[in-house]
Amino acid sequence: IAGVLAYKPEILILDEPTPFLNDSGVQDLLESLQAYAENNDRVIWLIDHRTLSFGGFKTTTVVTKTDEGSAVLPKP
Repeated sequence: IAGVLAYKPEILILDEPTPFLNDSGVQDLLESLQAYAENNDRVIWLIDHRTLSFGGFKTTTVVTKTDEGSAVLPKP
C-alpha cells in the first residue's frame, strides 16, 4: 500500500486490504488511510468484508448484495 501511495493517486481502490491483520492493525491502517485521504484531498474506495471495523471511518458506505446485484445506498 505504501508503494502505491507514493504515486499519490487521486483515487485509491483497495480490495480486501485487511485479511491478515488483527483488530489493532486494521485500526492503524484505517487511521493512516483516513489521514492520507484528508491531508491530500484524495478518495479511497475500500472493499472489505470486515465492515464492523470501519465504524469510525469517515466515509459514505455502500452495502452491496451480490446475490441480488443491488446496492443499498445511504440516505442523503
